[in-house]
Amino acid sequence: MYRLIIGTEAPVENTSHEALMAIRAERGHVGRIVQIDAEGVEIVRAAPDDTPPMSEDDRLRSLGFAIPRLALMDYHNGDPSQFRRSRLSWEALAAPQDALRDVYNAVQAEGRTDHLCSVADLRMDDDGLIDVAGVGKFPLEHRPLSQLLARCGTFPRGASLMAALDPDVRAYVFNKQITKADPRQDVRLRTRTAGTGAARSLFACMSPGYGVFDADQMAILLAQKVGALDDDLRGEAHYDPKTTAFRFNVSHHKGLDVNVQAGDVFRLGYRFRSNDAGGGSIIGSRYAERPVCLNMAIINTEEVQTLHARHTGRMRHVAEAVEAMLNVEADVLAGFAGAWGILRDTDATAIFAGESTEDRIAEIADLTGDVGVQRDALVEILLGGFADEPGDTVADLVNAVTRAHTNEALDRLQMQAIEERAGELVPILARRCAEA
Repeated sequence: MYRLIIGTEAPVENTSHEALMAIRAERGHVGRIVQIDAEGVEIVRAAPDDTPPMSEDDRLRSLGFAIPRLALMDYHNGDPSQFRRSRLSWEALAAPQDALRDVYNAVQAEGRTDHLCSVADLRMDDDGLIDVAGVGKFPLEHRPLSQLLARCGTFPRGASLMAALDPDVRAYVFNKQITKADPRQDVRLRTRTAGTGAARSLFACMSPGYGVFDADQMAILLAQKVGALDDDLRGEAHYDPKTTAFRFNVSHHKGLDVNVQAGDVFRLGYRFRSNDAGGGSIIGSRYAERPVCLNMAIINTEEVQTLHARHTGRMRHVAEAVEAMLNVEADVLAGFAGAWGILRDTDATAIFAGESTEDRIAEIADLTGDVGVQRDALVEILLGGFADEPGDTVADLVNAVTRAHTNEALDRLQMQAIEERAGELVPILARRCAEA
């Protein structure tokens, strides 16, 4: 039951909050409406704190994620099921540990072995094999020739020429020049096989201080660290045997029960890459994705690098750096789907005074504020959106707002204003639910 109090006039009581709001509107919006109990006593509720909390974007930035710049566009050539396809594609990805297991097995199958030796002790056969004294002969893969010549110091800018020479001529030049190399100059020769019974080849020539932390070691480390996180993760890992490049991407993705709108971050993740043949440091970054148009046809991705580990020393710092990079994971999950989760789990009657759906929709319209649409018209639009997919939870009421942008009576600016306000309502109502 509700009571409309207008100055010294006799109060008006009605079971419909909406009916009293209509009476108050007729009288120039004078007076206040209160809820009363069965004995006519006013029910005093604590005033809700509608001060917007830290925005989702700011919260994610505080955790070290880069957030794509938002520029909403009215773009109508995309497929409205883009988000659904994105989610289903994500679900089809492997569990992170399974993806990493394939990389580990591939690198282990190469049977890698490193050899430290003086460049002055190296020789080249007429067939192009490098002869390492006391170790054996190895054919050269593509990259090691230029690396080896650079390490020797006696072939200035000679890599392109040497690669173009016939093997016997190349061997003659190499063996002549290598005698001029400093015998104190050591080199790390990295060898591997292409499979059972295959000849062992030289795939990289590095400095003696090169810190070995290969893709199989990365796979083990990441499987351990990521495996200790939330189960709701999917990943993909790639290893290129030709270049030894390793890439791993693991992410969260908001579910289909979350009504994602333009501007909402819907995917958060971590990317790692490395190379075992001198192709660069171990790199890790956090990234975020969000749509920048109303029908999710255009997705912006932004990432920030948070891990840069050079291949030096014993590489003990890599595990610590990866752990530090992932230590925000609990905070990411706490807010990533938490707000929508509490809205889905809270009955609308817990935080709205209205007894009927119409009354609660009217309250939502009041919270939505000025979006360039007359208040009564906005209520009708929200009721239409609610009728398409009714429900009893707070999330169902918010969905009525998010679906409003599809109404043909709205222009582009009104659509954008409603979408932006819907996003602002989620954390405000989530806080109300938590306090109810």
